Amino acid sequence: GVAHIKYDLNLLDKAEAVAFDLDSVEIDEYLSGVDRFQAKLGIMRLMLMGSPLGIIGLIATFMLDRAGEISQPSIGYWTFAIIWIISGTAYTLTEPDWRQEL
Repeated sequence: GVAHIKYDLNLLDKAEAVAFDLDSVEIDEYLSGVDRFQAKLGIMRLMLMGSPLGIIGLIATFMLDRAGEISQPSIGYWTFAIIWIISGTAYTLTEPDWRQEL
């Protein structure tokens, strides 16, 4: 995403500054705040993982119901649908406004 690209560009600028003994105060300030961005992106990825879990769970519940392996498929449908909804909502709420300056 945008944050990763900006991080990579600043990292390359830092390497150039170190190699040619240039002033890199602005780059150092940016890189000191990178941990916050990385943590935010990691949390967003974690929250997004509930979506595939919910989808695969719904498909598995459907297939097990069709095969006659479970007697009350509504429990599976509700459980995985709720996981999918909560995950999608949490991801949407934690996504930062990418139009703001990082």
